[in-house]
Amino acid sequence: MKHIIRVLIIGILPILIAGCSLLEEKPEESANIETKEEKEDQSKKSEPSKLKKNFSSSLTVKTLWKKKLGSGLDDYYLKLGPNIEGENLYITDRDGYLFNVGLKSGKLHWKVKDKNVEYTSSAGLGDGMILVGTGDGRLIAREIESGTLRWIVQTSSEILAAPSAHKGITVVRSADGAVQALDSQTGSEVWNYRREAPRLTLRGNSRSLISDNVVFSALDNGRLIALDLKLGNMVWNKAITVPSGVTDLERMVDLDGDPLITEDFVYVSSFQGGVTALSKVNGQIIWARQISSYNTLARGGRKIFVVDEDSAIWALNEEDGISVWKQSELEKRFITAPVFFNNYIIVGDFEGYVHWLSAETGEIVNRIRLDRNSIVAPAAASDDIVVIRSVSGKTIAMTLGD
Repeated sequence: MKHIIRVLIIGILPILIAGCSLLEEKPEESANIETKEEKEDQSKKSEPSKLKKNFSSSLTVKTLWKKKLGSGLDDYYLKLGPNIEGENLYITDRDGYLFNVGLKSGKLHWKVKDKNVEYTSSAGLGDGMILVGTGDGRLIAREIESGTLRWIVQTSSEILAAPSAHKGITVVRSADGAVQALDSQTGSEVWNYRREAPRLTLRGNSRSLISDNVVFSALDNGRLIALDLKLGNMVWNKAITVPSGVTDLERMVDLDGDPLITEDFVYVSSFQGGVTALSKVNGQIIWARQISSYNTLARGGRKIFVVDEDSAIWALNEEDGISVWKQSELEKRFITAPVFFNNYIIVGDFEGYVHWLSAETGEIVNRIRLDRNSIVAPAAASDDIVVIRSVSGKTIAMTLGD
């Protein structure tokens, strides 16, 4: 738990912030002197919630397998989560390893290593490929069946979000704000959308996702854009959150969670902003809630699930954004983005616990400790199996018990 937790306890922003600049400070007009009691009270408010000691599970969860895959993340804040395709599980490791593991058995089918690179993204899957980004901006494409190299392309900067591929086009988002489309067979560039990123952003990027021949990309400047898949032309461009304040820190409005796309709508979360539902066709805002979040949303049972910046979990009605329930027992535990699985919500936390919640009520119904190290990447789920991984590489596959 040593690597990110020592910083997270101080506060979330120092570890998540990427970029550069020296923060501008507001001039002090008058000194505000805190008493010892006020400081102690503030310190208590920032402490992670303590778990109930006599917790009793009301849901039976069965462990299918548990093993260590790779060396983990070391001191890096990288959300290298698992990805599922059919009966196979794909996992990337910071040291340049790519693992293909049997989803049900945990048996290693194959692994490959790219020498002298650091993987900084989870595996993206599509067009018969596994796509992985690196810290020096390389995008590596391999055959999904064998792991054989298909091509390598140098992009403009570090790749933190898993790439996407569909209908012969691969789309990758770089940390400098570029969204690039490549030919899936050759890696040659098809188009490139560039906008300068803000000076100060959270460390992380959302995935650019493809749906109905449109690329949806959530940016660090608070805007959600829709681009034509084949040509890269702008379909629509919508401000989700507008920067406000004086300092770079106050003006951060990152959209770091992946867009959640349905048949008719796009849902997105924003840091220091809110959760917004938009028309997929024209970007018109349907509803918005002021719930600040840097996590990807989840959907199930006609609800949208949100983990806010304080690690409270919300269930919102997907049609109008009205709150259904809020679970605050895990506040300040730096929990992962939620995953919906068979009418349950699954999250991991900074002490290596995996929590199962009822999607109907928000009640915590099961708790498993995977590791003493933290979990920062969300779980991946198939119809009947869910997999989650800690930063040390420990991985567990679970299913509902009888």
